[in-house]
Amino acid sequence: MSDTRVADLLAVAETDRDREWLRRSLQTAVELELSTLPPYLCGLWSIKNQAPSAGSTPDAYSIILSVVLEEMVHMGLACNMLSAVGGTPHLVAPTYPGHLPGGVRPDLIVYLSGLTEHLVHHVFMGIELPEHPVAEFPAPSGEPGGTYPTIGAFYDAIRRAFAQGGESLIVGGPQLTTSFSDQENETIYPITSVLDAQKAIQEIKEQGEGTSRTPDAPGFHELAHYYRFGEIYHGRTLIEVAPGRWDYGGDPVPFPECWPMAKVPAGGYPQDITGSFDGLFTSVLANLEAAWVEGGTTGQSFLQNGVNVMFTLYPQAVTLMQIPAPGGGNYGPDFLMTSPNP
Repeated sequence: MSDTRVADLLAVAETDRDREWLRRSLQTAVELELSTLPPYLCGLWSIKNQAPSAGSTPDAYSIILSVVLEEMVHMGLACNMLSAVGGTPHLVAPTYPGHLPGGVRPDLIVYLSGLTEHLVHHVFMGIELPEHPVAEFPAPSGEPGGTYPTIGAFYDAIRRAFAQGGESLIVGGPQLTTSFSDQENETIYPITSVLDAQKAIQEIKEQGEGTSRTPDAPGFHELAHYYRFGEIYHGRTLIEVAPGRWDYGGDPVPFPECWPMAKVPAGGYPQDITGSFDGLFTSVLANLEAAWVEGGTTGQSFLQNGVNVMFTLYPQAVTLMQIPAPGGGNYGPDFLMTSPNP
């Protein structure tokens, strides 16, 4: 998202943030949610043992997978919210390394690489950073009037616009649904009212950041993404050591053995290296975009096709992660869109 487009949205006074402002902001929300998936997926796929550890203590693979599934839901909910106010989601590949869309966390540079402690701490936790973290990490700061200091602050602006405009904002665009498990937190549901939109925004915020009082996502019996990633970085589970005080001092969370995927350079890799992966990724985005264009049964089919293709990306990615790259480390997926055949 261009700096000019961000400034244009932020320049609109809150009292003037109408349906068109919501459409533009929710399109940004779709781009924002999509932009979190490639770095998380690169970290996940670089783990050599693609299976949860035995026992009840969380492991890095299970933690990242759970976050990926919830981010997919968040993107679907953003698409439904955009459709509900008369917009049509546009799916376009993010740019890496680069900033998050929408002027969110302007100091953060997101990059793609295999799982490392730096990636977890500076990228994963940086993306999910709460406005008021209850365990470590300094509070974020934004440029007044120019950026959003956190993803939560960005969604708060959208929530206020829904509250101000009321039910007249909802015009009944295509609503798609799917579940990635039997858990409520892994289900995309319809947005047919302002109350539905506010519920979705609250879930997106709390699943990512927790609250100012607790690291948990209320109602889901799980830690928010930021603190789940903190367990990987610190190598221990987060526990309450005193009323209202948390520390990473619980059971060990061993850092997994990973493929040494190097940081993907600006512009990605030559197509003779990553073309097969990029072609599948392009198909994922095309199917997801068509899903909300078509709606109904046809849209649901496109949505399922997109999800199915996404789950075929892993074999391509792990093959790349075993090929030495110039300059050290191995290749990896660069998540570029391929050009259509002439």
